[in-house]
Amino acid sequence: ARFASGLESRDEGDGNDEESKLLLGPIFRERLPSKFKFKRDALCVNIVSPASQATLLRLINVHLDSLEDIERHRPEQMKILADVLRQPGCGRRLVAGDFNDIGPQDKGLLEKNKLVDAWIKLYGTTGSDGNTWSVGMLWDDGLKPGRLDKVAMFGASIHSNDKLPSRVPSKDLGRLQQLVDTPHAEHVDTMHHALTIPEVMQMILSSGVSRGTKRNAALTCRSWKEPALDQLWRTLDSIVPLLRFRPSGRDLLPNLRQFTFDASYASRAVDTLPLFLPFLGASLVNIELRAVDPVQVSHFLGYLAARSSSIQDLKIRWQESSSSHSSDALAFCLRQLEKLKFLDVSSIHLTPSVWDAMADHRNLLFASFSTKAPAHVHAITGFRAKVFSNLERLILQANYDFLGNLFSSQDELPTLTRIVFEGAAAEPQRKDFGRICELLSQKLPNLDFVWLGCHSNEGQGEEGITFQEIRPLLRLPKVRLFHVEHPCGVSLTSSEVGELLDAWPRLTNLALQYSDDCVDSRGHRTSIRQKIPPLPLSVLSIVAEKRPQIKELSLILNAKTPRPMPAPVVRAQFEALEKLGLSLSFPGTPTDVASYLVHLFKKRITLNFIIPKYIPGNSSGIIKKHETEWHEIGEYLSVLLNQKERLEKEFGRRLEEERARHARELRAAMAQTSFTTAHE
Repeated sequence: ARFASGLESRDEGDGNDEESKLLLGPIFRERLPSKFKFKRDALCVNIVSPASQATLLRLINVHLDSLEDIERHRPEQMKILADVLRQPGCGRRLVAGDFNDIGPQDKGLLEKNKLVDAWIKLYGTTGSDGNTWSVGMLWDDGLKPGRLDKVAMFGASIHSNDKLPSRVPSKDLGRLQQLVDTPHAEHVDTMHHALTIPEVMQMILSSGVSRGTKRNAALTCRSWKEPALDQLWRTLDSIVPLLRFRPSGRDLLPNLRQFTFDASYASRAVDTLPLFLPFLGASLVNIELRAVDPVQVSHFLGYLAARSSSIQDLKIRWQESSSSHSSDALAFCLRQLEKLKFLDVSSIHLTPSVWDAMADHRNLLFASFSTKAPAHVHAITGFRAKVFSNLERLILQANYDFLGNLFSSQDELPTLTRIVFEGAAAEPQRKDFGRICELLSQKLPNLDFVWLGCHSNEGQGEEGITFQEIRPLLRLPKVRLFHVEHPCGVSLTSSEVGELLDAWPRLTNLALQYSDDCVDSRGHRTSIRQKIPPLPLSVLSIVAEKRPQIKELSLILNAKTPRPMPAPVVRAQFEALEKLGLSLSFPGTPTDVASYLVHLFKKRITLNFIIPKYIPGNSSGIIKKHETEWHEIGEYLSVLLNQKERLEKEFGRRLEEERARHARELRAAMAQTSFTTAHE
C-alpha cells in the first residue's frame, strides 16, 4: 500500500486500483496528565480507505514520564490511551513510543487495559530482551541497554520484527567508543556539516523563525545551543522573562520611589503584575496601576501593604468591570497603608467598607472614586456616620441618589473643603440635585471648592439648573471655586448672579455651563439640549464690579444686540481675569461685542468658546457658525487690546515727558527763587 494526501494526488501511471491507496485521516492531539511544564501529549493519526472512508488503522505516538521521583501519572495515562484506542469506528489500533515500565507497579498495565505487548506476543516473556536504547554503547556510569520503547496493540496482530543485535562484535567496540567520545559535530552526516557553523545557524535563526523554534534549536544539540540562545534573547516582547531570574530574599531596587504599571502594554497581564513585587520595597512612595484586572489587583493589594508600608500616593485605573472583592481588597489595603495621603481609583464603587476604612485613616487627605454608572443602578446603602481626621478633598462620580444617601447618613464633616461630584439625576425634575445642595450646606460647612456636574437622564422638556436649587449653597461663605454644568445649561438671571457674588466674597473661579457628558436612564450617551440663554452680555459688568479679582469665568451668555452696544456705564474692570469661557453662548455683531469687552479687561485674556462633545445633529451647523463668530470677536478684541496697549503706552510716555518737563521747570524756578533770596 502507499499513502497519499488525497485522491487528486494520483498521477497518470499510478494505476487505478483504489484499494492499494491509503489516505491520511484526522490527526489530533490527546492531552495527558503530567507534572512536567510542557505536558505529555499523545499524537493520534487515523489511516483511512479512499473507497469507504472507513478508518483502517489508528496510530498513536507517545513519550510518557520516565522518572521515578516525580508524581506518578502512568496508570491514568495508560487508561486514557487505551480509551482512545477502543473508540468505535476504528480498525486495527497501535500505540508506540517511550513508555517503558518504571517500577514494579507498572508491570501489568497493558494487560489491565486489555492491550497486547507486540514484543511479548512474538517472543514471549522468556525470549530475547528486545533492547531499543543504547544498543552497543558503553557508559561510564554503568547504564546498560534496555527496552525503553514499546508497541501495544488492540485488535491487531504481528507476524515478524527485525531485532537490533543485543551484543556488538568485539572488533567494533573500539569504533563505538570513539563515536561516544567524539563531539556530535564531527560525526554528523556530510549534508549536515553546514548546520554546525555558528554563522550559518545565526542567519537561519534570524530569518523570522518563531521564538518556539529558537528554543527548540537550543535544546537540540550542543553546537546549536549558543547561536540559538543568542537569537532567543536578542529581543524581548516583555520584561517577564527577566523577572523570573530575580534573586529572592531582598529588594531588587532598594531606592525605588515611584512605580507605574500599565497592563495594556503587558502580555499575559494576569501573571505579570505579581512578578513586580520584588521591585516594591520600603522606599516606595508613589504607585500607579493602569488598565488592570480587578481580581489581579485584589491579590496584589494583599501583598502590597506588607512590602511597601510607606506608600503615600496610590492610583489605580481598573478595567470597566469591578467586583465587591476589589472594594474589600481596597479597604484592607487602606487599613494597612498608614502613611497614605492620596487615593485615586476608577471603576469601583465607594462601599461602606471603604468609607469606614477612609474614616479610620489618620493621614488620608485626598480620595477620588470615578465610576460612571447609569441612573437606573440601585444606590449602595448601609453607610454609617463617620468623622474624618484629615480628609480634605473628595471626588465622587456616581448617581445623585447615591450621593444623597451617602451624605444624609453623615454628621458634619468639617475637614472636607473640596468636593467634585459628577453623576446623573435619578428623580424627576432633578429633585436629587437640589437635595445634594441642601445636604452640602448642612454637612460640609467649610467648603471652598464646589464642582457639581449633572449628566441628566430626563426628557426633552427638562429645564436647566435653576437658582432655587443652588440657593442653599449660598450659606457657605468660604467658597472660592464654584462650577456647575448640566445638559440644559444653568438658567440664572443677572440679579441672581449678583446675589451669588454677594454671598461668596472669596470667589475667584466661577463656571455655569453646559455638561460635556450626558446619559439617559440606560447609561447611553445623549446630546445636550441647547436653548437661548437668559444671561445678557452685560452681566460681565456686574461680575467685574463685584469681583474684580476673579481669575477664571465661564458663563452661558446671550450677546445678540440689535444696535451698537454702548460702553459699560460703570467703569469696573477685571484686574486678574486670565480666561473667559463661553459655553455655547449666542454671539452678536463681532465689532460691537469686542468694543464692549475691551473696556472690561485690564490685561490681555484668553477667550474660549466651549463646545460639549455631544450636540444635536440639527444644531451642529448653528453651533459651528457661533464658534466662527466668537473667533471673529476674539480677533477684533485682540486688535482693540493692541490699540489700547499702544495708547496706554503712548499716554504713559507722554505723561512721563510732561512730568519730567514740570520737574525741570520746578527746579529752575526754585533755583531762581533761592538766588534772589540770597542776593537780598
